[in-house]
Amino acid sequence: MMRTTTTTMACARSFLLMQKDRRAKRHLGAQDLCIGISVYQVDATFDGKLDKKYFDYHKSMATSGSFTNMREVVARLELKPGRYVIVPCTFNPDEEAGFLLRIFSEKGTGQAGESARAAVKTQADERMTAMFKQLAGQDEQLDSDELRAVLSALFKAELKGRQMGVETCRTIISSQDKDFSGKLSVDEFGATLARLRDLIRVFKKYDRSRMGMLSVKDLPSALLAAGCPRLSKRVLNIFTTRYSSNGAISPDDFLTCVYRIDAIQNTFKKSEQGGKSVHSSDDFFAATAVL
Repeated sequence: MMRTTTTTMACARSFLLMQKDRRAKRHLGAQDLCIGISVYQVDATFDGKLDKKYFDYHKSMATSGSFTNMREVVARLELKPGRYVIVPCTFNPDEEAGFLLRIFSEKGTGQAGESARAAVKTQADERMTAMFKQLAGQDEQLDSDELRAVLSALFKAELKGRQMGVETCRTIISSQDKDFSGKLSVDEFGATLARLRDLIRVFKKYDRSRMGMLSVKDLPSALLAAGCPRLSKRVLNIFTTRYSSNGAISPDDFLTCVYRIDAIQNTFKKSEQGGKSVHSSDDFFAATAVL
């Protein structure tokens, strides 16, 4: 499988490669293959076919990086004007699979000032709406795997090229999923995206090392800035233990932490009767945070 794309101006493009039908075949023993993307630049005489000799004598000009045995791979690449061939590939030779390849373009406005920033934001929102519609399919909803692909592409810089955590995406969906469908509608996605952008800004503000990790000592301030209630040391220790590694917290773990605190707080409020509860807020948080 190959895909040809042509660009007439320098721009960034996000490539989403997804393995098809692997989950449906798991009962037959099928596992996700280690997959990746290679991009080759070709000239105007390219006739749509690349033989073994071509690959023997030409190097790829860009790749998605290390092969990974995930359902989908996202690569954001800067491409110069030209004609390109995108080749989905597996790490091991002679493996066959069905793929779904999507390409999203980002173009600069060439403007300056507030009007340019507004134009960029509008274009970004339009791209995200288009991305949602393309990924959501006929049911016009995103499940956790599809949301993961979108967020991994959107926040690639903050995630340092990693995929957004599966559990994070499930937690995000459950916070907005009013009909318990396990999916997000376009309206729910819009609200979710606005919230995520705010939370990522908070994370970056308190990422003092600029290494894409939040120190546990900055977690209390970051949680307050994210709109969470002030937590006791006991409850903070529970969340720190659960979501940190070697004294630091990743962006997706921070998002999971915030959404979980929101859920616990909302549940506590619903449990109150006549403005009173049989449990203190601190006891309730401590009991439910470990679940």
